[in-house]
Amino acid sequence: MVVAPAMAANRRCIMIRKCSAWGRWSWVGVGLIVAAGCIPEKRVVWSPDGSRAAVIAGDGLRIAFPDGRISAPLRPLAKRVAWFPDGNRLLSIEAVKVGTWKEVAAVLPEADQATIAAGAARLREQVLAFKGNWDTFKPDDGSLTGGQLVAAFVYLRDRLGDGLAAHVGKKWADFEKLECVLWHALVVTLDGESATAGKPLMISLDELRTPTVSAAGRCYAVLRSDGSGERETLNLVVGAVDSGAAPRVLARNVSVEYAWSPDGRSLAFIHAPPAGGDGGTVQLGALATADVVDAGGALAIGSMQDRAGVLFNRLLCVRWPSPNRIVFSTYEVSLPAATRDMPQTWTLFALDPTADLTVQRLVPRDVSLPVEKDVAMFEISPDGHRVLVAGAQGRVTLLDLRSGATAELAPARDQKSGSRTVPVWRNNEEACVKVMPPDPAATSRIELVRDEKTRRVMSTDWPPAAVDGWLTPEEPSATQAASR
Repeated sequence: MVVAPAMAANRRCIMIRKCSAWGRWSWVGVGLIVAAGCIPEKRVVWSPDGSRAAVIAGDGLRIAFPDGRISAPLRPLAKRVAWFPDGNRLLSIEAVKVGTWKEVAAVLPEADQATIAAGAARLREQVLAFKGNWDTFKPDDGSLTGGQLVAAFVYLRDRLGDGLAAHVGKKWADFEKLECVLWHALVVTLDGESATAGKPLMISLDELRTPTVSAAGRCYAVLRSDGSGERETLNLVVGAVDSGAAPRVLARNVSVEYAWSPDGRSLAFIHAPPAGGDGGTVQLGALATADVVDAGGALAIGSMQDRAGVLFNRLLCVRWPSPNRIVFSTYEVSLPAATRDMPQTWTLFALDPTADLTVQRLVPRDVSLPVEKDVAMFEISPDGHRVLVAGAQGRVTLLDLRSGATAELAPARDQKSGSRTVPVWRNNEEACVKVMPPDPAATSRIELVRDEKTRRVMSTDWPPAAVDGWLTPEEPSATQAASR
């Protein structure tokens, strides 16, 4: 049986929670801040023809070229992007900070406003009843998502704040600084050195990640955080680019990387029932496919089918390189199994959705991939023949699925932070990887690599503002941190 036990041990769950970039909120004083993320991200995303790349640089979206040229910042608030098939537009996820309930309410449906207002009333009672150290105060409202909880505190401050300042005392100053982040998904059209954004396709109080676009360019998908704390999940949301209709939740509690079918009509993803308890129990899930687009390219949600059983992990990955092959990462184990029998590393499998007969292991058993055991992420070449695997401490390994041969494209470095930049393909011949230097105080490089010996550096002449915070070893500068 193919299963994935990465949620089976509390140690692994703790890693995910502490590193979660999708909305774990911590109480600091009387303010809420989002935890720093350490989930790997695609910082360099190549256009369909490989002629240019969208780079989520230290100062927002820039466009880079294979010869090393890079544009000025085009969208300072952009956090994640995906190309449309035309190569001239991007689906951009942008984080917009607002400081008042009036600004939040202006973009929320009335039903959501009512939910947050009710939550704020409950929070007011909790705040007034609290008598201890405000640094230890933890709001208790499991009915709100992380983003809704922040909005509820903003509502509480702006609309229900009578008498709170005196009760809270000095910490009220922190309360007054509280801001919400509104996550926008919008279409950005590129024209030379400029970028024009349309109206948001969706706005969310909870973080949006992993944007993708269908092959026809008429539909899109994103992951949206839901729940909070121990019960936080990612929901797969789909929408139409031009219809103006509200996006719809296709599946709940899915892993962080999913894929469109080559014809752009279906999605493949790994999902599980909503988590319960403290997250330390084994949670069964499945690799599934769902029909979401009709023959004309319009959004038309149809049937969903589970294809293979797994043990759920939010950091699993799915790719769909050809009509008869879905490739996914997971762990292999036979059930029943004791905790100590659970495997410690993941591997790659393939399934033919047109036959649904068997699951095929892709990595030979005599090949040991140097993977990061809790982060089962990979990128497959456009022709489906080779795979980039991001390992621990910045290592990147190339695996040839035809021969089983491996090559190291970026070595592991003894650095605590490791590399949080996912390697990607420019085309079938060239990979694009972050290479960390031997000196932990030096700047990492973005390289285009054909094999272990044939490579060129793209980022040599990139300005400091472009590399700050993701290629440099230091924390982002004060200017960069403020802009985020």
